[in-house]
Amino acid sequence: MEGMVRTVPPRQNDDGVRTALHCERLEDRCNPAGELFVTTDRDVVNAADTVNSLREAVNWANANPPPAGGKHLIEFSIAVKGKPVTLQGGLNYGRIALRNDIYIKGGGAADYIIQRDPQSAQEYGLFSVSRDKSVTIEGLTLRNGKAPSSEGGGAIVSLGTLGVINCVVRDNVAVYGKYGTSSGGAIYGLDGSVSITGSTLTKNGASYGGAIRVADTPLTVTDSTISENTGGYAGGGVYASGSKATFDNVLASKNSAVDNGAGIRTSNTDLTLKGGSKLSDNQTAGKGGGVYVGGGSITYDGVTIGDNLASVGDGVFLAGAQKFVIGGVTWVNDKESS
Repeated sequence: MEGMVRTVPPRQNDDGVRTALHCERLEDRCNPAGELFVTTDRDVVNAADTVNSLREAVNWANANPPPAGGKHLIEFSIAVKGKPVTLQGGLNYGRIALRNDIYIKGGGAADYIIQRDPQSAQEYGLFSVSRDKSVTIEGLTLRNGKAPSSEGGGAIVSLGTLGVINCVVRDNVAVYGKYGTSSGGAIYGLDGSVSITGSTLTKNGASYGGAIRVADTPLTVTDSTISENTGGYAGGGVYASGSKATFDNVLASKNSAVDNGAGIRTSNTDLTLKGGSKLSDNQTAGKGGGVYVGGGSITYDGVTIGDNLASVGDGVFLAGAQKFVIGGVTWVNDKESS
């Protein structure tokens, strides 16, 4: 009976979006409701064992169509609580590729952790999202990813629609040096969209976008903290280019960049800061301690910018941008320059 599945009626979860997997392995790798559970912290792929790893769950979800209008739901059993799921390096391991519409739901970032093997000599991130696919990651800590400079996205690299909810994304890096080329110490988004809600991104690093780098990709960050990240060249916290970037009730603090835009760096982007967002204590030896706007526009709506440091434009440096002020901005020990 090995490898057989039986049909389980699909069901919709309480938010009306996440729908459970509609098949169940007879070896009890799915619970009776049809949801796919991770039951081990080990990164194994072995059909003959009695546990279900995160990688095995994703492999199954990648190979099967999701429920109509929904996503495959992958959750974690209580057996994994407090035990970091440690991704191995090596052939057929490394970064986990999400090639379908998938919702990965942890039970809270304090107790459910996914990390790169800290003992591995190899460079690899944690997840990738395929083009035109929709992925949501919720209630997890993602840490210790180490992406090659050519790849970017120490924790996640996404070409699809990515949502990150109530997560801690920390201590990830896209390998970089001063004036290097890596992008997105934590998250690198290309071509799709990136949405981050209720999350903390801290102590990540890359050449461009210590925490987040998006290119031709709308970015929305809400009710979140971006702190103590490092840009080896520009965008200590965030580097956004070629689209729209909206920060709503976001704290960007204590980020640093070697050249410009310690908090946020944009290029040909319509930037909106609103909802009580605050940029403070960010620092660069170049221009734009809080924000560097390189083309596009900047809109303020109830924002505080203060105690940032730069050679020019402690608070905001405008480089060829058209500036809009709606609702105002409060300056604290900063001066604006353009």
